[in-house]
Parts: sequence; C-alpha cells; structure tokens
Amino acid sequence: MGELGFLTKKVITSCILPPAGPVLLTIFGLVLMHRRMRKTGVTLIVLSCAVTLVLSTQWAGGYLLASLQDFPPLNLKSTQGAGAIVVLAGGMRTNAPEYGRDDLGSYTLERLRYGAWIAKQTRIPLLVSGGGSNRREPGLREADTMAVSLREDYGLQARWIDNRSLDTAGNATESARLLKAEGIRRVLLVTHAWHMQRAMSEFRAVGLEPVPAPTAYARSGPYTLVSLLPSTKSLQESTMALHEMLGQFWLRLSR
Repeated sequence: MGELGFLTKKVITSCILPPAGPVLLTIFGLVLMHRRMRKTGVTLIVLSCAVTLVLSTQWAGGYLLASLQDFPPLNLKSTQGAGAIVVLAGGMRTNAPEYGRDDLGSYTLERLRYGAWIAKQTRIPLLVSGGGSNRREPGLREADTMAVSLREDYGLQARWIDNRSLDTAGNATESARLLKAEGIRRVLLVTHAWHMQRAMSEFRAVGLEPVPAPTAYARSGPYTLVSLLPSTKSLQESTMALHEMLGQFWLRLSR
C-alpha cells in the first residue's frame, strides 16, 4: 500500500472510531434536529454520548482488548529452528525535547524491549519493521530509530531493517522480502498480545512461518465499581481494541 492509500485508510478509520466517530454522530444528530427530525436527532445524540461513556470505562477497555488475546506467552523451547525475531513498530513519539529528536512511542518501546530480551535469551538475530516517518529527520524512519535504540539501550545490532512498511500487511511483505532472500521462513513474531491475531494472519499470507511472541497483555479484570468510572486511558484502550477489530474485518474482506 502506498502512502496515499495508507493516509486514506487512516482518515476513514479516524472518522469511524472514537473520539471523532461519536462527535460526528452527534453533529449529524444536531443537523437532523435542525431539519425538524427531532426524534431521530435526539436518539443519535443520546446514542453517541452513551457509547462514549461506556467505552470510557475500564470494564469496556479491558474486556475488549482481552477478547483479542488468543495466544499464550512464548515458550522459549518453541524458538528452535527460528531464523529471525521480527519486531513490529507501534508508532513514534514526535518531538521528544529531552532527547532533541523524535523518539519511539510507548507501544514500540514495549515490543522492542521484549524482542531484545528474547534475542539475549536465544541469540537469534533481529529484524525491526516500521516505515513511519521521523519528523525532525525525514530520512530517518521508525525502524531506523528502533535499530538505534537496540544498539544504544540494549547493546544489540539489528541484522535487518525494514523502514518501508506502513502497516501490518506491509510489515509482513517487507519482512518476507528480506528474510526469504536468506532462506529464512520460521520467525518469532513480536507485537502486542491484542495485535497478534492480525499480525499472524498477515505473516502466514506471505509464506512465512510465524511463532507468536506476544507482549504487553491487557488486564481483563477483576473489576470493581471504580472500573465503571470513565477515564481517558480506558477510552484509549477501547479505541485501540476497536481499531484492531476493524483491521481484522477489512482483512477478512480482502481475502
């Protein structure tokens, strides 16, 4: 997928998911009320507010993310025969003033840390994958920054760097291109536990044999009355889960 197609997909997704989705639904409801379709307009406004409130609870955010976590933690005994550890990027943190440059986002850091830990346990070489741009240094992509972090923070070298892919499908395609050239098919795939379903499907589709190495499992309870209180963190978790579900839906449509 090119950058234009990637941008189009991002815009559509943003318009569907919170917070933009409920806001647009509310605006549509107000328009209908203005056009004397009061009952329908009020229904849409109440619905958008109710959905946002529910998705802002820890119960909803935790439950939705946990429902996507189908794979257990990696058993190091299952790493035999793997030729690479593939770590998928999860976003950049732009303009980190304490470093004087863009830095890796929290999702990427969680994945990279686990990938580095596996590499130290197994001595399997690392592939970092992600083509997100670095705004301060446009020539430096997300995977390049991951490779720098591996070297400076963990004392490890990335053997392969995929700095071209823009989404999970691209991660799989570019990783396969780099690894198959060296006769490697069996890989340890590192990403968040709630993202692993889609990542596994994409990597299998390009002819690789991924072994799931999920990290950063979402908590799925127990819940208390406090879990019903809305928070921005819970809304972010719900949005991430819905984003993943939407990605799985589009993946099924395209196959």
